[in-house]
Amino acid sequence: MKKTFLILVLLFTTILHAQSISDFQIKSLENGLKYIVVQNKKLPLIQVRVIFNGGASLDPQKSQGLTYLTGQLLLKGTTKRTAQQIAEEFEFLGSTINISTNYDYSVISTEFLKYNFQDGMNILSEIITSPAFDSKEIDKEKEKLISELKSSLENPTYVANQFFNKIIFEGHPYSQSIRGTVKQIDNISARQIRNHYKNYFVPNETIIILYGDVNPKDAETLIKNLFSNWQKGESIKLIDKSIQPLSNLKLVLVDKPGLTQSQIRVGNIGINQNNPDEIPITIVNTILGDGFTSRLVEEIRVKRSLTYGARSSFQMQRQSGKFVISTFTKNETVGEVIQIILDELKKLKSSGVSDWEITKAKNYIIGELSRNLQSPEGFVDYLSQIIFYQKDKELLTKFTDKIKNTPKEKIQKVIKEYFPEKNLLIVVVGDAKEIRSQLEKFGEIQQVSYEQLVE
Repeated sequence: MKKTFLILVLLFTTILHAQSISDFQIKSLENGLKYIVVQNKKLPLIQVRVIFNGGASLDPQKSQGLTYLTGQLLLKGTTKRTAQQIAEEFEFLGSTINISTNYDYSVISTEFLKYNFQDGMNILSEIITSPAFDSKEIDKEKEKLISELKSSLENPTYVANQFFNKIIFEGHPYSQSIRGTVKQIDNISARQIRNHYKNYFVPNETIIILYGDVNPKDAETLIKNLFSNWQKGESIKLIDKSIQPLSNLKLVLVDKPGLTQSQIRVGNIGINQNNPDEIPITIVNTILGDGFTSRLVEEIRVKRSLTYGARSSFQMQRQSGKFVISTFTKNETVGEVIQIILDELKKLKSSGVSDWEITKAKNYIIGELSRNLQSPEGFVDYLSQIIFYQKDKELLTKFTDKIKNTPKEKIQKVIKEYFPEKNLLIVVVGDAKEIRSQLEKFGEIQQVSYEQLVE
């Protein structure tokens, strides 16, 4: 009863956020800048997202990390303000600002109190349209990033994820490292960064989203005043390469001597952001490996105590995505855990899922989405996904019904189409001399060193 009441409360909160979602319009300035204003007078803050199209997919193969580095440097000074001044002024406004980059886009995230909105937007417009790219700041940011990358190489989780991407998306920009590599970041020049900004951080490839207690007409006037003189650029031409799933099993052992535990990744190519089967796929994935009562957690953690965590996920992107099972275990049980994963995939394919599992998964998804959308930040981030990937803008109001009404027949059908049991990529990061013998029964082993990620 308590769980049902909680879900109802969360859904009601979500609906309050979602009521206005179908009312917004995407408008444009003459320079191609798109903007969306969604008013919600119940919120004291105005959430702001600035989305730059392209993301790390724009990086040249020998300059991986260029988009990420360029984005970080936007916050390190304008032609009028130093990095220190920007940080101090945002602190004075009671705001935070950050920029993140994925394969499809970079996004600035910030928020302003209503009475600070205009002052905050003035600074934000400077950051976007007139970054300084000071040589000293560039050197400092490169040194910082190189230090972070070196630290990441000591993290087996990072190493496993990087190698999985590198192999599963081979030949596509999605195979590249978003933050780059130590050697490539070191070789990126100030000129490259300035040219990259000029070519790709342009208004006609940018979307500004405002959500909160903001008058749409006032916001529109402000955006026009601040961004109309931003010079239009060339349209971005993204690499459109088909990504084929593996046609046979591939087993890669990444040797990192001295580890007492091993990271394991198992999967294949997944789906893109606009796949019409996303909801039934999400239901099946929840049953398999998302949540504390999933099959993988039950078999690997609860019954056998072989790990503290195991999960499966479909990580979706514009052109394609990946399906990956992630876990870790002590060196002595690597082979056992991989076998359990393969057995569970085979069982899923042959036996499907039960009515009880479907009901439980649907309730879990509805509850998780509702909790995520409770906060203005969560809501506007989800709204940003809908807008950027051109999804149904009423998806928020329909999502619960679509989950509830997904028939079992559709759920069983996507298992056959999207959940592989063969032709998998298996990546294991561990001490090769301790674990190699356990892997031999699964197939031919390709052994590499984790230090390949430095190049």
